[in-house]
Amino acid sequence: MAISLKEKGYDVDIISLKWKNNLKFNIYNELKIYKILGRRFTERKPFQYLIRYILFFIQASIKVTQLNIKNKYDLIHVHNIPDFLVFTTLIPKLFGTKIILDIHDIQPEFAIQKFSIKYDHPIIKTLELVEKVSCCYADHVITVTELWKQD
Repeated sequence: MAISLKEKGYDVDIISLKWKNNLKFNIYNELKIYKILGRRFTERKPFQYLIRYILFFIQASIKVTQLNIKNKYDLIHVHNIPDFLVFTTLIPKLFGTKIILDIHDIQPEFAIQKFSIKYDHPIIKTLELVEKVSCCYADHVITVTELWKQD
């Protein structure tokens, strides 16, 4: 999608995890990519994931705010997981930027599967609440299936 937008003449910035190399910034197909917080594959417990998510959230919030001051975005498209990444856009949203939350994975179900947690566990109930609040915050929500819209 980013390449399509760039081809149509839009300015596109991408904020992502560092991947494979330690570059903090690079350009790919004329897209500016800002990379923060390298991905580890050692997280096995929910708390370890939460810490990594919070660190990424803080760094992404700072970067989104810095870039928005410089570029004044009309639209920010946030991909989950975690759903609460949508709140990295708080400052731009306060200044009128529209926010899209793109849900590729339903986080409560992801956590049930990843950590073998039962559906009635407090972590799952919390993730469900975060998902609902995140969707309410966004100006528009994209899901991969119509079934997810009903949840």
